[in-house]
Amino acid sequence: MRNIFSKKFLYIIIDRALLGRLDPAVAAERAARGGADLIQYRDKLSNGRVLFENARSVLRALSGYAIPLIINDRLDVARAAGAAGVHLGRDDLPVSAARNLAGDEFIIGASARTVAGARRAQEAGADYLGVGPFFPTTTKAGVSPIDHELFLQIIGAIDVPVVAIGGIGKDNLNEPLRAGASGVAVASSIFRGATIEDSVRELKRLVEKTTENTE
Repeated sequence: MRNIFSKKFLYIIIDRALLGRLDPAVAAERAARGGADLIQYRDKLSNGRVLFENARSVLRALSGYAIPLIINDRLDVARAAGAAGVHLGRDDLPVSAARNLAGDEFIIGASARTVAGARRAQEAGADYLGVGPFFPTTTKAGVSPIDHELFLQIIGAIDVPVVAIGGIGKDNLNEPLRAGASGVAVASSIFRGATIEDSVRELKRLVEKTTENTE
């Protein structure tokens, strides 16, 4: 499934906190229909059992699509549910420990905000890095956007793909892609169109258009 990293990609985050009464599996399937390349399920509201059950439900909804499912924070839930990978924040299990537990085929993403942190994550075995917030965002309250020169330095310091995250939508996703990001992660922006499917389809079209214009 790592072949997804060979091109510019759209990384959709299904955040339980943003869904209201919408079922996570329904949201994920709509994002898949719209053309998401990678889907992360983020759920900081549920206990471990509910998170596992939701992850399994999302995975079943994606069974007809060749889209890797990444679980945020929880390696145990990701492995138990049968997801393709996990994304680890700076306060989560270390990347090296996760790699030792999960093996080489498991996708491990990590958050980074400094050049040194990005290098450490790559050396520990991360497959990609989430770097941001690239723009101001309500999902990371109190965290200032990363300096764009620093963003460029991080990209230049490592070999694994960098995913820009934070405040990204259809009006600005071209900026991190043109700066060298391999992918863009989008969460709240998927709710700004008529449907999730329509929003993701438009985002995917713009990713492809930006890619064509920068090649």
